[in-house]
Amino acid sequence: MHYYLWTNNQDFYVENFGDEPQLSTSTSSVSTLSSPEAASSVSTLSPSPGGLLSSPGAKPKTTRKRSLLESWADKPMTKKEIKLFKSRLIEMVADCNMPFVWIERKSTKPILAAYRPTILKHIPSKKRLCGPILQKAATASIDAILPKMKNICDDYNCGFGFVCDSWVSVAKKHILGVIISASDMWFSYNNAIGEGNEIKDDEHNGISIASQIEEGFLKSEKKFDIIICCMCTDDAG
Repeated sequence: MHYYLWTNNQDFYVENFGDEPQLSTSTSSVSTLSSPEAASSVSTLSPSPGGLLSSPGAKPKTTRKRSLLESWADKPMTKKEIKLFKSRLIEMVADCNMPFVWIERKSTKPILAAYRPTILKHIPSKKRLCGPILQKAATASIDAILPKMKNICDDYNCGFGFVCDSWVSVAKKHILGVIISASDMWFSYNNAIGEGNEIKDDEHNGISIASQIEEGFLKSEKKFDIIICCMCTDDAG
């Protein structure tokens, strides 16, 4: 007789293959199959990865491999994965109009941990998310879209648009918002008149505003190597 054994989530192997197989542990299900060439000379059989007894001479398995999903979930994140994770976070914030504080809410960590436990140590703070991570994402976005905008201007022999407006932030700072546009593409530039486009001159009159816009206009042309041919603003002063 030729014996086969299915393990049913346990590892079994035959220690002595004679008239009756001697198993290293209790069997859960054994089936027999007649075979003229029954292995009279076979001494040991070990289970194959699928649970069926394998060919003679194979080493017995005593542990069950973890699933690929389990192994991946517990695996430390690579530098490339960490970079991609932070990039996707900022994309989600922008796409869903979410406040940056959501990253520090109590409900955020369990959701991310359910996806991958090792991700917890790489969750950024609100300060980092709206600071260097946002800045890197904005720079990468400009680097990706600017060549396309220049191609459009070259094809149609036209210049770029300069859109601006000023307001007071929640931190009580006067800000000049600047957008560079071409056709249906645009990007914001937050260093047109200094870091964060903060207006140092608190005077809000025509001359002061014109001076701020001129500074942003000229600096944008130099920074991106472009020609601005039109401007739009409702900042009258």
